[in-house]
Amino acid sequence: MAGETTKKGGAIWLKNISGMTVTDADMEDISNPRLELAVHIGTKTIQMGAMMGMLAIGPITQLVRGPRTMQAIATTALKFGTNGAIIGAVAGPIITYAASRKFEYENFYDRSYRIRYNRGQVITDRMCYFGMAVGAGAGYVTGFGILPCMALGIVVGTGGSVFAPGRMGSDEAKPKKKSASEETQERKDA
Repeated sequence: MAGETTKKGGAIWLKNISGMTVTDADMEDISNPRLELAVHIGTKTIQMGAMMGMLAIGPITQLVRGPRTMQAIATTALKFGTNGAIIGAVAGPIITYAASRKFEYENFYDRSYRIRYNRGQVITDRMCYFGMAVGAGAGYVTGFGILPCMALGIVVGTGGSVFAPGRMGSDEAKPKKKSASEETQERKDA
């Protein structure tokens, strides 16, 4: 139930995002739904910025201004992807605040609960975080730079999540939270 938590919700979120098995009772234990929603929206804006910069804006910009070599296009795409991820990191909290100014606690809880049960979102976020971590490590080891390689990891992880095992059709496997109107209708029918 919303508001009744054991204050271990962060650990449960981490278990869920890591792909570990989490019980339904634990999935309902959301100790800080505002933070979970902010992290989710921030992740999405970072993904969007990196992908738009690296896959669209960067290559198009380089094709227009030239030279039109693969090396120049790749360099510009990486630069724009990095800048897009940074812009997304700044925009995430702003968008979260603007979109949820009038939210009550129950609204945050409901959104966070639904995100936890959306296996597609969880897998996409997991792959993004994994790509980000691998990219940061590779950037540090190779000397190409941590941020550009993290941006590349974000794009590869997010794009690769489409092919992740359990991604397709997995939302139907988990029970959905019933809306208040559905619960009321069930009580009337009983």
